[in-house]
Amino acid sequence: MEVKIEKTGITDAKEIEKILKEKGYHSIFTWSDGKGTFYDWHTHTYEEVRWITNGSITIGTKEGEFTLYPGDIMYIKPNTKHWAKTDTGVTYVCGSK
Repeated sequence: MEVKIEKTGITDAKEIEKILKEKGYHSIFTWSDGKGTFYDWHTHTYEEVRWITNGSITIGTKEGEFTLYPGDIMYIKPNTKHWAKTDTGVTYVCGSK
């Protein structure tokens, strides 16, 4: 499986940053995308995590489409081809490993 999703219920960015650091993630930052943002198919050479704090985002992979809401976290394995879009706008905490 190239992606893993967990529903945590946690939306506080400071708490999320602390948890991600404890899990060994680095390059941790908060990012926002406005309504209608779309990122075409791409990959990353590292594992990435997206933890939603506000709004929603849909991420697509060859495994399917996954819509994430506040408190949801998605782990994406390195070199996984994916795209992302938000119809509502979204804020999330990112991390790399």
